Amino acid sequence: MRGRIAGLLLVLVSAGYFAVAADQSHNVPAARELSTELAGLTQETPSPVQQAVYRVPIPDQAENVAFYEANSWTKDTLYVQFTTTRDGLAAFLRQLGAGPADLHPGLRAVSIPAALAAKVPWTFPAGGDWAGMTSASPSPRPSHAITVDLGTPDRPTVFVASVIRFPSR
Repeated sequence: MRGRIAGLLLVLVSAGYFAVAADQSHNVPAARELSTELAGLTQETPSPVQQAVYRVPIPDQAENVAFYEANSWTKDTLYVQFTTTRDGLAAFLRQLGAGPADLHPGLRAVSIPAALAAKVPWTFPAGGDWAGMTSASPSPRPSHAITVDLGTPDRPTVFVASVIRFPSR
């Protein structure tokens, strides 16, 4: 009788342990994503690896740098914002194969879709002095949506959403 009770306890304790461990390991990514999402942008520069993978080179003159990375099965997105100089903006765009002349003012200026902007959250109110552009690249290279606040022309603030899409199988 004692042997049967001991055996039953060993099975129940082991099963309970595995159930708790499975629940914790299953919920960790969701909890981590939620806590990161609630934290929003992190006030620091993305790592050199992140900058290289997402092709978001932060200029040397950049200040107030902040970023957020979101990953899923279908796409990875790096959100970056920074304030720089005119020369820093030109250098940033040049490293992406573009230049200040490629930034479009007016209705097409806010190139970051509302669904992406809401994730961070960024708002681009009407009437602002915005300029923007997009660059599409074939998978697995990142595509960029760039919006620039030119309200202070000598100190533009750059908003970048760099998206890497994965082919569906």
